Amino acid sequence: MEPDDLLVSSVKSNCDIADARSWGLYSVCGLLMRLRELYYSEHGLRPWQKVENARIAGWIGEREALWGEIDGRPFGPVEIKGLKVETGGVKADNPEEAARFDAFDSAGINRVLIDRGLVYAAGYGPHLRATFFLADVIGSETEDGLEIYTCGREYARDLSAAVAMLAGDCVFARLEANENLIWQKFEEYRAKPSGLLRAAFSYYGVAPGIAQRAGAAPEAGPEMTDMLSAVSREELRTYIRHELGEAAERKRLGPAWSEMLMETREAKHAMYLRALKDVLADTCPEGMLRYIMDGKKTGSLAFYAAFLAGYRKLLSVKIEKAAGLFLEKGTDGPREGWAVVERAVDETYRQTKEIGSEIVRIHFSGGSPARFIEDAIKKTAP
Repeated sequence: MEPDDLLVSSVKSNCDIADARSWGLYSVCGLLMRLRELYYSEHGLRPWQKVENARIAGWIGEREALWGEIDGRPFGPVEIKGLKVETGGVKADNPEEAARFDAFDSAGINRVLIDRGLVYAAGYGPHLRATFFLADVIGSETEDGLEIYTCGREYARDLSAAVAMLAGDCVFARLEANENLIWQKFEEYRAKPSGLLRAAFSYYGVAPGIAQRAGAAPEAGPEMTDMLSAVSREELRTYIRHELGEAAERKRLGPAWSEMLMETREAKHAMYLRALKDVLADTCPEGMLRYIMDGKKTGSLAFYAAFLAGYRKLLSVKIEKAAGLFLEKGTDGPREGWAVVERAVDETYRQTKEIGSEIVRIHFSGGSPARFIEDAIKKTAP
């Protein structure tokens, strides 16, 4: 069901305010890439469709001017037509009235929107950056006490490119954001069809010859785009498992981790803490890598290794090495190859868990874990 204009505009207004507050957190290249993705989303385009750079450049100029006008403005309510808020709940009985919800009341808003085939998410990402989006819901399920929503077309979104997010007891997995990610990697692959990306795409039938022929065309043809859409849908499942792992580790670590992130002033320490939490989420029994290993998903393993970067990459050296050796033996790989990967995952989980537990212990003892984190970073660095 198409959302009403008032709903879209109220969510979009908060997305613009979030961007006005935080666009400076991105590098110049990162900001331009996210602006391009946002342009495509707002114009209903898929990432492989071609648009003249001049059109996008003009739109970017307008967006930057808007940010200057609204910088410092508070977030507004999310408004939904056809509802009247009454004591004891929300009643859909008056198409002329609009109910107002707090921008971060995802649960209350979704109680209304899910029946309309829509889903809304609001929360905070890295650097306490607010993020919002409104999308079609194309699938839902419950696992480990969490409601999982698979999101399709996005009607309003900000610059955030997160493929999946955990907010409260809900996981939101964004197909549109993952298509952007897969397309970026596909462009790298068709320029240089080798290494981890070759293993990842070949698993899904996108052989080097196919990729290079697609690279010669002005834009990918229907067969290729259908294939990339299928890859995106399948790989989205692995990101859902990351969020399930994060929820499990959130319970194990307790509230201390969030408290420390709030209190951490050193940017690299905050980045390290987030990376450590991500590696724990990936390697724990409920996490992404367990899902990949249980399903013998060679392509997903190759994508995982290809996407490793920053502190996550440094904390996952054993996994990256094991995955590389396994993938060198061919995409089918011997049975013992998965055992090697599993040992690397187990060892990485144990090591990161020990680091995390010590950081939490220092925090609870009233001390500052800053020196311990700094030493851990130095030990992690190559």
